Amino acid sequence: MYRPARRLGEEDGAGRWPGHPPSGRLGLDRRGRLVNPHGPRSGFTLVEILVVLAILGILMGLFGLTLLRSLRQSQLREAASQLAGDLRRSRADAQNSGQASTLTLDSAKTRYTRMVGAGAPQALDVPNGVTVTAVEGGPSVTYRPPFGTLGADGAVWEVQSPASADLRLYVKVVGITGKVMISATQD
Repeated sequence: MYRPARRLGEEDGAGRWPGHPPSGRLGLDRRGRLVNPHGPRSGFTLVEILVVLAILGILMGLFGLTLLRSLRQSQLREAASQLAGDLRRSRADAQNSGQASTLTLDSAKTRYTRMVGAGAPQALDVPNGVTVTAVEGGPSVTYRPPFGTLGADGAVWEVQSPASADLRLYVKVVGITGKVMISATQD
């Protein structure tokens, strides 16, 4: 049998507060709603958990793609910087040694060689599988002593990521002066 609820703060003789039915049975609260004898259940429903997992999956997928593209761009910059550094080193070798210094792209597009005068050629690999292709001026650049200058024509070499055709940089060698630049555009 259900006893009428007492006023708030008033306990019945069995240690129960108003609005709670006797233990083990459903009852009604002061407003006439069913009351669970075990109190409210906490936790998440299966649908709520699945929605949260779906949102996390989408966010992780987007973050993963952004991270992968950023990694490929840094590998491309590293390869272009290495090539530009070796071109600058060839120019300095021509100035310091008094002999012509040549850097030539390999037909495999993943290697190039540096050679000072009649010395032994030094074969170098382009890092991370990046390819290098001559776009303007041919596959070879020769710096002449004593100032490390070129002929009238410079060169433009395309450095491209193997993973994505739209990721590319250009290493440019200015004619006559031999200055080396890295650019995002061919012009």
